[in-house]
Amino acid sequence: MTDQTVSEAPSWTREWRRTFSDLVELFTLRQQLAEFEVRNDLRQLKRLVVTGSLGLLQCTTGMAVLVVLLGHRFDSWLASSASPADPVWGSLSLGLVLVLCGAATAYRGWHRFQRDFSGLQDSIAEFREDAAWLREWSLPDPATAQTED
Repeated sequence: MTDQTVSEAPSWTREWRRTFSDLVELFTLRQQLAEFEVRNDLRQLKRLVVTGSLGLLQCTTGMAVLVVLLGHRFDSWLASSASPADPVWGSLSLGLVLVLCGAATAYRGWHRFQRDFSGLQDSIAEFREDAAWLREWSLPDPATAQTED
């Protein structure tokens, strides 16, 4: 009987060590997943800043071209309303193209950011699954509890 007790003791210690080792590995892997997601999210934020600033710069440049064009047209209208107006389609189209391209760039950048930004959602879901698993694992099994009674 003492031999059986002695042989069971190391087995429990091994099981506890293995369980503890598994839990440490689980939390280490979850930490690595969270770090990966944070790095990915930072990369997405950088991409959003670059595309957003590029789109804003294009829109601002286009607006400046349109304001200069409007000022020129207003000035020529005030100077002499009888003189024929010079064609300004080139400036008008340049301004509109810059504004539209800038808006499209900013729009696409924002939607790509929304699509790719995870915000640690995967890590949080994994932690919830792990917490549920640990809760189930720590509670005694009802089938075993009934057989012991």
